Parts: sequence; C-alpha cells; structure tokens
Amino acid sequence: MMVTCVMDRCRELGFAIEGEVIAARLKVLSDSDRIEGIGNLQSWLHSEVRLKD
Repeated sequence: MMVTCVMDRCRELGFAIEGEVIAARLKVLSDSDRIEGIGNLQSWLHSEVRLKD
C-alpha cells in the first residue's frame, strides 16, 4: 500500500519513479533503523513499514 501511495503522489508531482525504486528506499530506511520494517520488504504484499516510536 505504501509503495502505491508514494507512486501516486510522485505522479501528481510530475516525478517519474518506479515502484522498485520506492521499495528499495524503504528497505534502506529499514536497514538504517529509520523506520520499522516487518516481513520481507522485497515483497510488497507480504510486508509492512511504520515509523519508529
């Protein structure tokens, strides 16, 4: 869901960006402990992300 929302917003702003790039960025944010990633972040349908408390 997050990838789709970001892709929609990027389209509104005129940015050409692929879902794979957004997913990769989410993975980097999770690996650097900026967000919390649950499940396999490479599989959009089988994971979730949230801001750290």
